[in-house]
Amino acid sequence: PPDHPLVFETIRDCLTEAMDIEGQKGVLEGIEKGEIEIYGRETVQPSVFAHQILNAMPYAFLDDAPLEERRARAVTLRRALPDDSRDLASLDPKAIQEESDIAWPRIRDADELHDALLSLGILPENVALNKSRTTSPQDFSRWFQDLMT
Repeated sequence: PPDHPLVFETIRDCLTEAMDIEGQKGVLEGIEKGEIEIYGRETVQPSVFAHQILNAMPYAFLDDAPLEERRARAVTLRRALPDDSRDLASLDPKAIQEESDIAWPRIRDADELHDALLSLGILPENVALNKSRTTSPQDFSRWFQDLMT
C-alpha cells in the first residue's frame, strides 16, 4: 500500500470514483463462480469498449515497443455504430443464399443423388426439387426409387 497520503487518495479516487471497483470485483467473482458466462464474438469492427484503448496515446502503454509496432492505430473505428451489438457481425442474407447455392451439390442422375445423400445425410425430396431447378420431380422420384432398390 502507498505510504504517501496523496498517492493513497489518488488511487482510492481512481478506484472508487472514476471506476466502480466493487462492481468490477462482483463481475470477476461471478465469472469465477460460473454465474456469468463469457462469449467470444468475432465482429467486423472492434468493440465500443476497445475504442479508448485503440486510440490511446503512446504514454498509455507500459511496454517499450515503438509506436509503429503497435497495431492499435491500424484499426479503423466505425463512425456510426448500430443500436444492437448483434448487428455488428451480421451477414447479408443474400450473400448467405448465394454461397449456399454455390455449395449445394449438383444432382443430375442417381449417382449424384447418392453422393449428395452421403454428404448431406438427409435430403427431403421437396428441398432437392427447390434447390435443383433443372430437374423434374419425375426424375427425382425415379432416382430415389432406383437407390432404394
